[in-house]
Amino acid sequence: MKTTNTRAALLIGVAGAAVAQGVLAAPAVWVEPVAGGEIRFYDWGYSGPQGQTAAEFAYNTFDGPRQIQHVVTTGPDRLTPDAPQLIREDLNYDTFYWDANMDSQVNFYDWGYTTVAGSTFNNMQIDADGDYYVARNDMQFAWYGSFDYQYAGDPAVDPTSLYAGTSDGVYATNIQFQPYALSDATGWCGSVTTSNPGSLEAMAGQVTFDFGFEAFLPTTGTGDNGVWDPGEGSMQIVQDFVMRSYGSLEVDVNGRLYQADAVVNNTSPLDSTVELDANGDPVLITVPVLNLDGTPALDANGNPRTMTVPKKTVGGGGVDQNFYNKVSFMGGGVVPDGVWVQLADPNAPKSNDNILAVLDAADIVDADGDGVDDNNPNIIWHQNSFAGYGFLLRADGIRIIDAMDYSLYSDLSNVPYVTNGVAYNYDENGNLTAIADLSAVPVPAAVWLFGSGLLGLVGVARRKGN
Repeated sequence: MKTTNTRAALLIGVAGAAVAQGVLAAPAVWVEPVAGGEIRFYDWGYSGPQGQTAAEFAYNTFDGPRQIQHVVTTGPDRLTPDAPQLIREDLNYDTFYWDANMDSQVNFYDWGYTTVAGSTFNNMQIDADGDYYVARNDMQFAWYGSFDYQYAGDPAVDPTSLYAGTSDGVYATNIQFQPYALSDATGWCGSVTTSNPGSLEAMAGQVTFDFGFEAFLPTTGTGDNGVWDPGEGSMQIVQDFVMRSYGSLEVDVNGRLYQADAVVNNTSPLDSTVELDANGDPVLITVPVLNLDGTPALDANGNPRTMTVPKKTVGGGGVDQNFYNKVSFMGGGVVPDGVWVQLADPNAPKSNDNILAVLDAADIVDADGDGVDDNNPNIIWHQNSFAGYGFLLRADGIRIIDAMDYSLYSDLSNVPYVTNGVAYNYDENGNLTAIADLSAVPVPAAVWLFGSGLLGLVGVARRKGN
């Protein structure tokens, strides 16, 4: 991990193929030092299908998709068991959202934003041993422009009685955001450790990609689409952004602590993943704290760090058919000082369409320090105007399996909906839809065409503000 970058952690329900049952390892907390503090991720003892850790995303040779799925955000359901948090209205420190329910909400600095329904991750490709690939253009994020407040504190307290308190409701935010994927995503999926990708079993995984979000400020005025135009320096870029569907995340920076727990695919957020003792109290365990390269993290005295955490497991609360293929997203980090980017036109604004790639600093030659690569004038240093701001993003969604290789995944015994040897799952509209058979078409050429066709079926408009 480069010191100029921030590794964020999100989680998304990702799944793959099928072989053995469950992948467990010794639990650990993975730590990343960042400007102003550190990011901690407790992995619950869950690892990738090939033994990958929470810090590993590179896949082996991608040998063609054996499963294709898509995920669509559904908006808050108020069930994710994250602790309530005090949120301030952005750009207005006189208004507070006391003890806000943080389900499907975003922490950004002291402010809050809601992940609404409609962000779509299409054509998600998974091969037989769990390698994961999602193309950049298949990841479309909805607009962030509101905070859906629901008081989640002491029911005996009226939040409006508190100083500048607000009542439940949806509030427009002063700063609005449009996120973008700026690279393809790669990683690993855990459904290869279950009996079938469509089975009612706990499964999780992770991917990483470069990520940007454009900030829209009220001072810049509205454009033809009725939303604020971005101002100079509006694009914020985070390299190596991570999506996960398991574990516990803490972003501890600049005196602020954001925390979130995963709700694993096919499990209920109402059921705890914490193991309890005979008295009903959480079982506590001491786990090592590791750097992202797997080496022990050291304390101020040079000794290996440990943390005492509740004992949690993926699917520890059991699966629940009422939450079949329901998933949650979460992630966080710190906006880095800047990144190197390759632009189609260095004289045009650093918009999503103009950014060709986010590059590693080690690959750049800038002997004169002018912020332009000596060998390519289209490669320039991008400074983030929100550098140093901590964030944590949460979302709820539904995972829809579009196709799988029935010759590889022949065990349908744990799939909830099967008719005449064909597996079904619910789509984002609540309709039972058949899971197509990838073994009936050549791989990979026809499969890629099939996956491209899915893009036209489900998507989110890419225009700002839609």
